[in-house]
Amino acid sequence: MSFQTWAAFALLFLVLSYTPGPNMLLAASHGMLFGPKRTMATAIGLIAGLASPPPAWEPFWPPRPRPSRPYAGLVRPIWPGWATRP
Repeated sequence: MSFQTWAAFALLFLVLSYTPGPNMLLAASHGMLFGPKRTMATAIGLIAGLASPPPAWEPFWPPRPRPSRPYAGLVRPIWPGWATRP
C-alpha cells in the first residue's frame, strides 16, 4: 500500500471517528432548543432504545425471511478487491 493511500485512509478514519452520529446530533439539538430538563426525555429514550434487546423491536419491525442475507454481507468486503484488480 502506498503512503498516499495509507495517509488518505488514516485521515478519513480520524474524521469519521470524531464526527458525531445522528443520536448525538439529536440530543445536542434538543439541548439547545428545549434546555437540559426537557432534553432528559430524549436522552432516556435514546438509552432505552439502545439498551433494549432486539426481540423488543419485533412489533415495529417484524422479521422477514431473507435467504440471501448471509451472502449479501460477503459482497461488501470482496467488491473493492475485485473492482481494483489489475
